[in-house]
Amino acid sequence: MELYTEEKDEVVQEVARVLANEMNNVYSGNWEQNARDHLSPIRAQEQFDVLSRFVPDLTGKRILEIGSSFGSMHALLCRRGVDAYAIEPDVTRIRLGRRFWRVLAESHSRVVAAIGEALPFADETFDVVFSSNVLEHVRSPATVLSETRRVLKRGGLMHVVVPNYGSIWEGHYALFWIPYLPPQLGKWYVRLYGRDPSFIDTLQFINPLWLRRLLWEVGGFEVIDEGIGLWQERLASPHFSAWSGLAKLQPLVRAAQKLGVVRFVQAIGGLLKLHTPIILTARKVA
Repeated sequence: MELYTEEKDEVVQEVARVLANEMNNVYSGNWEQNARDHLSPIRAQEQFDVLSRFVPDLTGKRILEIGSSFGSMHALLCRRGVDAYAIEPDVTRIRLGRRFWRVLAESHSRVVAAIGEALPFADETFDVVFSSNVLEHVRSPATVLSETRRVLKRGGLMHVVVPNYGSIWEGHYALFWIPYLPPQLGKWYVRLYGRDPSFIDTLQFINPLWLRRLLWEVGGFEVIDEGIGLWQERLASPHFSAWSGLAKLQPLVRAAQKLGVVRFVQAIGGLLKLHTPIILTARKVA
């Protein structure tokens, strides 16, 4: 179902160039490795496992992914026979995804070039709508959530994974962060590390309190979980996913485990909502 190795390597190089052009002087890691992380089926499986934890039975469900990027998660869902659809505003990402994942070329009509603020689907079409690391990049999170509610069936589930700017980590810059730092001070902060501060203007500084208020304003959702429990489990786990810049967090987690302070960190982090990412699962009730 996938391309030959030499063809896939060509796509990896193209993806690396796309990422480097977009994130120049923001992320300081190896671009080829970053591209391989974006295209990794193992990473997609981990994302699927998280989705399955909060939406346990996907059998017979019609699912929409908002912001499918290079299509790794969508390819996995297609291979599993899930009735999956996706939108992605960047046609370059769609094209490269189809080249890398042949299964996407076969189901190309289900990956639509569109934005989350204007979903090209009828009301109450989907059982599940999910996104991963997308909501912080959109122009209007409120409109995306409102559109999500519109296309969800009554009783359907929304599953959103988004960075927490009330935590100690910023994943785009791969830097330790000051919780609840305002965007203007965030620009000053990243400039201290020699990074491009203009990228801050493209981000929504979402935190749990802000997201709860936004959901209340949009209306029609019942919050089921925010992912604090999963974050606490990960802190205590001997296995720690280190995709892209997350490798910098490994020593801190290992140190907490060796010092026996994980329970303390779990308690304080849960109380102050320092967990990251936010993994919001909510049910459409109206």
